[in-house]
Amino acid sequence: MPNISFFGLETFVYAYKNQVKKESDLIALFVHWYLVKNGFVCVLDGRKTEILPNDWNSNDELYVFDYSLDSKGFELKILTADDSLIINLMKKTTERTASLNCVVKNHISSLKNEYQNLFMNLNDLHESISKEFEPLFKEEKKSSSEGAAFKEETSKPKGEVVFDPLRDIPQQRPPLPPRDIGRSDLDPFRVDPLGTGGMIFDPFRNYDRRLIPTNLPPGAVPPRARFDPYGPPSPDELIPGSSTRVGPNPNHLRPPGGFGNDHMFM
Repeated sequence: MPNISFFGLETFVYAYKNQVKKESDLIALFVHWYLVKNGFVCVLDGRKTEILPNDWNSNDELYVFDYSLDSKGFELKILTADDSLIINLMKKTTERTASLNCVVKNHISSLKNEYQNLFMNLNDLHESISKEFEPLFKEEKKSSSEGAAFKEETSKPKGEVVFDPLRDIPQQRPPLPPRDIGRSDLDPFRVDPLGTGGMIFDPFRNYDRRLIPTNLPPGAVPPRARFDPYGPPSPDELIPGSSTRVGPNPNHLRPPGGFGNDHMFM
């Protein structure tokens, strides 16, 4: 078992010794000390403090304390049940809870004893509280640290520059004199600075021969000849890897009646 430091617990007990009326009060003080040691602060009328409310033990059967950790609210409830206590901590934002049972006589000797002989088996009590409570409130600390790390990571400049067409201004065409605007479309020999325009077909340029309709007889279009496709494309079947469609599909919307029924109008 790891060595546990109970530094500050004696100060808490001494500060409230005149208000302690029963053994369960000391268990409530111990749980309060444990939460304060782990960064919790008690919330009293909107004010954050380590001090318990004045009426913290006025109810003989129930203790209720409000806490805050990293601006998140928690509620501690300690319910008496015969010689035991049910200790419950709830995170208000998610209503997740953590609870444990504590037998008072296993940890408190007598109210008449001095502090050195007042508690018993504190290591076991501390370990039980830590086992139940830490997954609840350390999850909050972990999410806060992860959020800060994510914010820091997203704020760092990236090494690779990615073009965003909605934010970045695209490359503009080189400016043209007013007299040259539109000349690349009118002058057969005119080529604008981007290498486009003109009306002369380059037979040595690679040409996508898939644009030639397949219903033409072989040899109808000479090699490397320019051919402008005519008519609308067939709406039935695409050539794989292109936008060109070829002849009708004989299985397209066949009439009902089973196989071999080719009477389209019957």
